Amino acid sequence: MGRKSRTEVNGIIFGWLEAGLRSTLVIRDPQLPEPVTPGRIYLYHGRRGAIVEFEAARVLERVRWVEPDTLQDLDATLTDFEAARAALLADQRARELRVRLASSSQSAARRKPDAEPLSAPLDEEQTLDPESSDEGFADDEDWGADT
Repeated sequence: MGRKSRTEVNGIIFGWLEAGLRSTLVIRDPQLPEPVTPGRIYLYHGRRGAIVEFEAARVLERVRWVEPDTLQDLDATLTDFEAARAALLADQRARELRVRLASSSQSAARRKPDAEPLSAPLDEEQTLDPESSDEGFADDEDWGADT
């Protein structure tokens, strides 16, 4: 049986992102889905209290992985992390659902038959009354206007 890293608790890896005055605790959860953009990584950002997408090459060189037992308020940190993780996963599920719905509605629109013509079908058309025809109408007829 392989020995687990001392920086790991239940597969979650703790680190300290060294960024001067903005340094913060970060958590890497390998069970989180990969971001859509290649070369990106999700890390829990302790100061923001949220899971943030980072450029992997830039951020991982600045992270110093630490042992969880050296962290203050580990339980509170894990609770905050779990809430942020649940929010991220819910957001991703909602986004995937929107994409699926949009995709299915687009394919349904493509399969939809052509729109019906604007005119009524022939069997519903009304016949013209010959008495109401304007055959005898002349352009120079008096319309009752004073000239």
